[in-house]
Amino acid sequence: MLRRAVGLALAEQPEVTLLRARLLAEVPAVRSRMLESLSATGRPIAEAVAVRTGLDPDGLEVRVCAMSLAGGLLEASRYWATAAATTSPTSSTAPSTCSSTACPPRNPEAADPGHDILGRVNGPEIHVEFAPGLLLFVPRARPTGALKAATDGVSTLGHVVESLGVPLTEVGTLLVDGREVPAGHVPAAGESVTVRPHAHPQRVPGAPLRFLLDVHLGTLARRLRLLGVDTAYESTDIGDPALAARSAAERRVMLSRDRGLLRRRELWAGAFVYSTQPEEQLQYVLDRFDPELRPWTRCTACNGLLREAGKEEVADQLRGGTHRNYDVFAQCSDCGRAYWKGAHHEQLVAIVERAVASRPERD
Repeated sequence: MLRRAVGLALAEQPEVTLLRARLLAEVPAVRSRMLESLSATGRPIAEAVAVRTGLDPDGLEVRVCAMSLAGGLLEASRYWATAAATTSPTSSTAPSTCSSTACPPRNPEAADPGHDILGRVNGPEIHVEFAPGLLLFVPRARPTGALKAATDGVSTLGHVVESLGVPLTEVGTLLVDGREVPAGHVPAAGESVTVRPHAHPQRVPGAPLRFLLDVHLGTLARRLRLLGVDTAYESTDIGDPALAARSAAERRVMLSRDRGLLRRRELWAGAFVYSTQPEEQLQYVLDRFDPELRPWTRCTACNGLLREAGKEEVADQLRGGTHRNYDVFAQCSDCGRAYWKGAHHEQLVAIVERAVASRPERD
């Protein structure tokens, strides 16, 4: 059951889908090689998964993924062995694995010679150096801060950097031999690439600065709202495609710890949240984007704007002690939730004061 679940999860990752498509497309030439070497492919597949996810290749999660993927490839190779025996690889009735032009042709003689059995590129190499803050995403580069990467003469530098594990949301500047280039630059053999993060504060032009957080960042969402920052939050897992679509439709910066989500092309903008601690998460977002703070103006439950309210307007939400002891209230203009300076108010004040004190003075 675990293997099947991991296999399904991998199947939804574009990198793994393309990897499988390349393997299946090289029938029958690759099939025999794959079957002969399947017992030895666990480690290379683990390394391939680690490169695409930024996880430790020796970690349990990656090893389970590798075993799942290897099992899926064995089953697929058996299917293609049967299909190849009865159907010409170039026949219109042959099973289809991938409609993308990125996948090589089924004809083994026409198969892309620039990719090995795991879909890795075998072309000329470039030297890629990463800023220290980005090495989290590239475990292989941690010892020296740099590595060699193969090129195929077609893929853009942005694609190469992402394939090494760094989401483009985290890339501020790309330098080739000391000169700045766009992510669409196609690297040539021998080039020296430097990957730098965004300068802080990062500016996001084109729309007012506002955020969208996934299901795992609920505490951060509430704290941003407490500070008056426009923050949408999905309390249920609606899936990466829906989150990316909402980010694009509402022009919101997607905040997440999900690297796969941050690689989706339809995102308006995004940022990886490095820490798992809410206090550190909040400080990082404030440092990186420097949003305008307007504490006590938004509903922490739904992000709606707050307005002053009389006791009689919110009486149905007040218990006996609250009704007797408090006279000043606010109410959300969207969901109607009532607010007052209750037992936890001092803790909230401390969060607000720390955040405000850490901000540079605005002109």
